[in-house]
Amino acid sequence: MALLPRSSRPTVAALAVAAALVALPAPASARTPPYTPQQACGPGFRLLTDSAISTIGRVRTQRGILALLHNRSTGQWCAAAIKTWRIGAPTAMWVNIQGPAGRKDVDQGRFRYYAGPVKISAKANRCIYVSAGIPGRRGSSGWFHFHRGRQIDGPCPRDRG
Repeated sequence: MALLPRSSRPTVAALAVAAALVALPAPASARTPPYTPQQACGPGFRLLTDSAISTIGRVRTQRGILALLHNRSTGQWCAAAIKTWRIGAPTAMWVNIQGPAGRKDVDQGRFRYYAGPVKISAKANRCIYVSAGIPGRRGSSGWFHFHRGRQIDGPCPRDRG
């Protein structure tokens, strides 16, 4: 049996330790969510935009993703809040979608992976408001408006017609 030269032994040991660390599972806070917004909303929905759900304060930590999807064939809008923090642990959270004429849908409770889906029917050129939150010691929320094919961070212009 051939032995490695003395100078190679520390390198081999370092590689073995590195390989062992790579094999360790990532902490729950760093895991990728097991569900996508499309899986939450169902077939036929296309992702239009998403936004981070982050803690409030000087140091912002992402807790989830607020996603807005649309199904062109049914005219339905769908929103889901996908957790990126404490995945698999029941966590209080909510997601809301609101369209013209007061149409809205809300889902709130304790969820392991995502809140939603929440859905409404509305014309594609109308303003849709979506919001989500994961309450807690530092709170977190995300929201946006979507109007005429683009995300708006302020209020929607008045819909005409």
